[in-house]
Amino acid sequence: MTQIGLFEAKNKLSELIERASGGEEIVVLKHGKPKARIVPMNDAASRTTSAALEEIERFRRSLTHRASIDELIADKNYGRR
Repeated sequence: MTQIGLFEAKNKLSELIERASGGEEIVVLKHGKPKARIVPMNDAASRTTSAALEEIERFRRSLTHRASIDELIADKNYGRR
């Protein structure tokens, strides 16, 4: 994984895009801190999708109680007069 400063990245954007399309991952730094990542298009899409699916699956597994519609309405109205 290559790291590059923002100023240099702006000056070499075309080159960085070509390198990323060849499979390289490039991290863009601003004031020495990572701010963005340039990755191949297919790689970025699959990472984003799989990360989201994993998060959904973790959340689904964490659910231990499934509320009925009556319980949801009661919770919504709790504390109202």
